[in-house]
Amino acid sequence: MTKPIKFGIIGAGWRITFFLQIARELPERFQIGGLLARNAEKRQALETRWGVPTYGTLDELLRVPDLQFVVVAVSWPATPVLLKELASRNVPALAETPPAPDLEGLISLQPLIKAGAKIQVAEQYQFQPLHAARLAITSSGKLGTITQAQISVAHGYHGVSLMRKFLGITFDSATISAKSFNSPLIAGPDRDFHLPEQEKVEASKQVIAYLDFGGKLGVYDFTYAQYRSWVRAPRTLIRGERGEINNTQ
Repeated sequence: MTKPIKFGIIGAGWRITFFLQIARELPERFQIGGLLARNAEKRQALETRWGVPTYGTLDELLRVPDLQFVVVAVSWPATPVLLKELASRNVPALAETPPAPDLEGLISLQPLIKAGAKIQVAEQYQFQPLHAARLAITSSGKLGTITQAQISVAHGYHGVSLMRKFLGITFDSATISAKSFNSPLIAGPDRDFHLPEQEKVEASKQVIAYLDFGGKLGVYDFTYAQYRSWVRAPRTLIRGERGEINNTQ
């Protein structure tokens, strides 16, 4: 029988719960070797809720035997610092998004990759079944050359990542024009899917951006409420000269 994959986690925020849930639901495949959190109260709470060993320093975490990689799920500024430290110790890392807070930080990570550091960024939207199916169609050539992608399913770098995948764009430059718009919206569930105790109206900030790649156009249109709102739906439109994908059609 194959041993479960044993990994560590650095961080104590909301995002680590997904990795903890995976290990709890699939113990035959995954095992949490240890979790690093600076705050003692958070460590205690995590041990109580999830039954995982916690540590206060990186040295303590890395003394856990047979860790195959470490998940880095901390603040944007702290992420590249930890990735560099893990790389210096030859520890593979899975970085939550984004791996750095700005372009300068991203560029500073490139020498690590060139030197052989094993760093994977957990950009997951392209692997979600519906998006993966769309990408399979666009890459098959059945729609011809993809010249337009209108993405209204995820914020910021997630949305742009999908846009680039659909358009077949890598490091191409773009001319960008964008505007934001605030409008009233009935509040929906929070990220733990708890409903407001009473109906309330809140401001919803929508950002619309056009990314012109020269012969290919990306349209980004998103408001954070779309993630969980019952009255704001996601939308995807992909166009080539031979056809288009309009949501699920």
